Amino acid sequence: NRSSDLKDEAPVPEVEDEDEDETRSAEAEPVTTEIERSPASPTSFYTGPSVGKAIVVQDFLPSAYDEESLALKKGDIVTVITNPPSGSWTGEIGGKIGGFKFVYVQML
Repeated sequence: NRSSDLKDEAPVPEVEDEDEDETRSAEAEPVTTEIERSPASPTSFYTGPSVGKAIVVQDFLPSAYDEESLALKKGDIVTVITNPPSGSWTGEIGGKIGGFKFVYVQML
């Protein structure tokens, strides 16, 4: 008989839920979507060959998972490293080299 087999098993202890406050404190901080730049340091750190300089005409904030694209803020000066006809350019801002679309900049 199955019901008599269940009576012989040891009772299962109840597990208490973790405190909600501890769970919240372990969560990651929210990602900031605002681009922060220091206006006092617009200088380029890139010293290799370049196509020229361009000014950013429209803000662009890449996905948090995109580590290869540059975050662009209107008024920034980009050192353009490559500008192939495909429109996916490579440049440098504030020591970071990355990709961006040509539509966000105007060559100086």
